[in-house]
Amino acid sequence: MKPVKSTQAQRVLAKSSATFASAPAPAALASLGGETLQGSTAHFKVFSANSLGSNGANLAAGVLARCEQDFGQLQAFFGGITPPGLPFVVHIQPGSSGASHANCSSTELFCDAFNGNDSVLERMLVMAEADEVMMAAQNKGWNCGFSNGEALSRVLAADITGDNFATASVWLNSARQNFIRETDPTDRNAVSTGCGALFINYLRHQLNHTLAQITQAGGATLEQTFLNLGGYEYCFEPFKLLLEVNFPSGRSVNLASDNPFPLQMNTTPLTGVVHLQNIGDAELVNDRFAGTQGQSRRLEGFLIDFDQPVQGLGMRYMAHLQNIGDVSFQDAGNFIGTRGQSRRLEGFAIELTGPAAPQFTVMYMAHLEGMGDTGFVRDGQFCGTRGQSRRVEGMLVHVGRR
Repeated sequence: MKPVKSTQAQRVLAKSSATFASAPAPAALASLGGETLQGSTAHFKVFSANSLGSNGANLAAGVLARCEQDFGQLQAFFGGITPPGLPFVVHIQPGSSGASHANCSSTELFCDAFNGNDSVLERMLVMAEADEVMMAAQNKGWNCGFSNGEALSRVLAADITGDNFATASVWLNSARQNFIRETDPTDRNAVSTGCGALFINYLRHQLNHTLAQITQAGGATLEQTFLNLGGYEYCFEPFKLLLEVNFPSGRSVNLASDNPFPLQMNTTPLTGVVHLQNIGDAELVNDRFAGTQGQSRRLEGFLIDFDQPVQGLGMRYMAHLQNIGDVSFQDAGNFIGTRGQSRRLEGFAIELTGPAAPQFTVMYMAHLEGMGDTGFVRDGQFCGTRGQSRRVEGMLVHVGRR
């Protein structure tokens, strides 16, 4: 379903303040005075409620004029498939809640008319429901009732029509939970939809995958979709870092669309290792997550250094270790923590030193037992816990110019 908060100047759709309803029964349309078939094409039959009068007829005409062209673009995204049960039967009805269909495979689409004068918005609603039918026919992991499918639905419809389904700011103004590794089992949460729509646009406009490649690489999670595209595990954390650099947490964000990409990020290359339970040393590089998630595996120590010396810039770090407590700061290039003692690292802090330090910042986060990802902290702030017997399972570190 596509519930809508209507702001016609920007045509921004936002689920967070919308109402939700199932697709109306035909009897509901009959109670409004019935409806009239306004026209048919090879893949569409478009009705409008009689109570809408000429506005309904004009909206239907706008849909009919472009629906085959729009559908052709949609088919191209999905590799040319044609779903069963066509034609799509479109009912344009009074209302301003959005659009719906009975289930992901249903080709009977119910689209609200809003003010009755925006045919582009109506086309977008039709395509947003039609692309969910395509997902069901494709059967590759996009689920129209879950956050990954809802996000794709909005991105594809926006691309086809040039209009906006914007929920990105809702996620950016939230705690920025990871809905890339895990899929939210609802299409009614603007936070998870916003995260998904941002990530799909990140894949397209930051990492240069096409929408057709993304659509045809579908998986049960957006991380799996990225893996199917040849990407890497734990892709959420670098994505979140890029957005943190450009839209720092705690500052209100108001994007006019779900696509702020491409974004810039200055990075000073790093190298190092993390020491993991039953694995040993694993590579640490700048801007990538190092460690594990979901394996109940403790991180026991780490080493970080600059890949190449930076004039006037140094780095040091401390750690909080199980049954030891705080370990004093060590200079970059030195290992901190333990090896072979089965001792968990519970927290750490990193800071920059030297005369050039005011020109740079160090940002870092951790994945904690029972809590998941922390937010990003920076420049000597402690990351992790003390006194909770909670292991760090992984970390990400970024150094860049201010």
